[in-house]
Amino acid sequence: MLIQKLFCCKHSGLFLRSVLKKWTQANKRELSRISEHYPKQYTTAAPEHVVYVSRSKNIFENLALEDWIYQNGDLENKNYLLMWSNGPAVVVGLHQNPWMECNVDRILAENVDLARRKSGGGTVYHDEGNLNVSFIKSRPRYNRKENLELVKRALAHNWDVDLTINCREDLILDGFFKVSGTAAKLGGHRTYHHFTLLVDVDVERLTTLLQSPMIGVKSKSTESVPANVRNMVESAPSMDIPSIVQCIGDKFLHQNIPQGKCSIQYISTITDADFPGVSTKIKELKKWDFIFAKTPPFSIIKSYTKVIDGGKVDLDLNIDIVKGKIHKINMNLTRGEGAAVIDHNHLEQYLLELTNKRLNKQELSPPFQALITKASSETESVVSRSHVQWVLECIRKSLVSE
Repeated sequence: MLIQKLFCCKHSGLFLRSVLKKWTQANKRELSRISEHYPKQYTTAAPEHVVYVSRSKNIFENLALEDWIYQNGDLENKNYLLMWSNGPAVVVGLHQNPWMECNVDRILAENVDLARRKSGGGTVYHDEGNLNVSFIKSRPRYNRKENLELVKRALAHNWDVDLTINCREDLILDGFFKVSGTAAKLGGHRTYHHFTLLVDVDVERLTTLLQSPMIGVKSKSTESVPANVRNMVESAPSMDIPSIVQCIGDKFLHQNIPQGKCSIQYISTITDADFPGVSTKIKELKKWDFIFAKTPPFSIIKSYTKVIDGGKVDLDLNIDIVKGKIHKINMNLTRGEGAAVIDHNHLEQYLLELTNKRLNKQELSPPFQALITKASSETESVVSRSHVQWVLECIRKSLVSE
């Protein structure tokens, strides 16, 4: 009856609008919450194409700039291309374990930057012979294959290089050598797809630094896929970074959008004056808590055997690492026939002093030295000094690469 009256009443239209208005006002908060879960409608007009080229050689500054554009860029109306080269640096993926992917101690000793980026993918080595290319677009315009094809065509047009794209979306030179890996970050409405181009990097240093000395690791972190690499200058000696930047930038600016506006900007300094809040991003990327503590939990599992005091001794270790720190050390020390060697409860007192220590050679050396000194002065008959010292040395070797 109510529905019939509404449609029969000459004022039904006004009445319905009044009801709808009151309902909308009453449910304004709920409607706002629901709208946050639905993507914005992006314009179908040709987007403006913008190319940024960073002159900074600092990996943390360049990664922060990329993240700043990703979060603050006008992706509704613009497509961005960011390119840069870094000084020597090793960059691990968001879900990777740096101790498994590279030689952490050697990297730090050689003053090479070690960074974690906010995208997935594998570990890469950067230096000034490597070009980083990042396409930053809205979710509807995200297309990795299209980005790679653009770069491939730009390079092939200017140099005689045989480049193909494999099933992993890597760029392959001469049908065999990997010259570019690919990674991406996808947000609700925002994305970036980035990759490196090996132009003229120090391949020997790349190989050395990306070789981890750590073995016996059990982890769920993403592992890099080894590949044969080669610099593109070996196929095209006239190639250099500035020329590649220019040809890729030109191709992107005129990518089948003659009616679109074009612009290019060279960025000399990455500061809050031009990119408000970017300094905070730089600091966050440099923090130990982001580079190392973001590592998924893992375990170091090792076994050792030694003859001590005329008898064979076996040691099984399981060291749990959580957020980059020693969480727990489980050990089993037995004679060759399986009998216990010493009082494990007593030895646990030594091991507890190592918990919550960062997995860092410089930070671990003092506590290990203190414990070994303590063991050498131990006088209780229940503990064999030589056994305790050997256990501590085995733990140290398991945690710290030489």
